[in-house]
Amino acid sequence: MKLLLAPILIYLVVPAIGVCVYLWLYRQMQNSAIQQPPYIALFILFCAYGGWVLSLLTMKFWEWSGLASLLGIGLVTITPIIMLVQAALLFEERNMSKYHYVSFAASIAYIGFIVILCAVMAVFVW
Repeated sequence: MKLLLAPILIYLVVPAIGVCVYLWLYRQMQNSAIQQPPYIALFILFCAYGGWVLSLLTMKFWEWSGLASLLGIGLVTITPIIMLVQAALLFEERNMSKYHYVSFAASIAYIGFIVILCAVMAVFVW
């Protein structure tokens, strides 16, 4: 039973919490009646940062797998490009609402995080 608890919590409960938080945020944006809410940008952010949460939880409490490796490679190679494009698209809209600004800032922060991660890896691993 204990062996089944970790993957259930990591791969079902944590993503379900993420979806619930996203849906709550979605409703908040609808209720605030802002122009062009960044629904897709926030969804991409939730997927990217949620991917890191799943990777870290897998590393700490479960067994690393090939699928986890693919997720890690995608988070380090493809996702920063997506975040760069997203930040460029949100740049002019960043002052429309707090949701736009947080989406823009989180996209930039992700790129900064990857740059720092690569620098640390270059110094301590390679």
